[in-house]
Amino acid sequence: MADTAPVTTAQPPVVTRPAEIDMANADALGEQFAAALAPGVRVVIADMTATTFCGSAGLNTLIRAQQAGHGQRRRTPAAAALPERVADHADSRR
Repeated sequence: MADTAPVTTAQPPVVTRPAEIDMANADALGEQFAAALAPGVRVVIADMTATTFCGSAGLNTLIRAQQAGHGQRRRTPAAAALPERVADHADSRR
């Protein structure tokens, strides 16, 4: 499993997701999302182009990040980039 990549300083910030997201790295990924949701940031992008596996812990992390963004009137467009089978299983694109 690859190490997690850091959050970029670009606007909007891009949080690059690893090839596999599971319970071993979900907490660290959640911390990266929290760091990206700094004051003044309106959108955080979850780059999941390299992600081929996303377990339930990873999916929960993505959902929590999206909910945290909504609570602060921010957007985390992660669901649009979820691997198809994860999004279909969780029906999270509604």
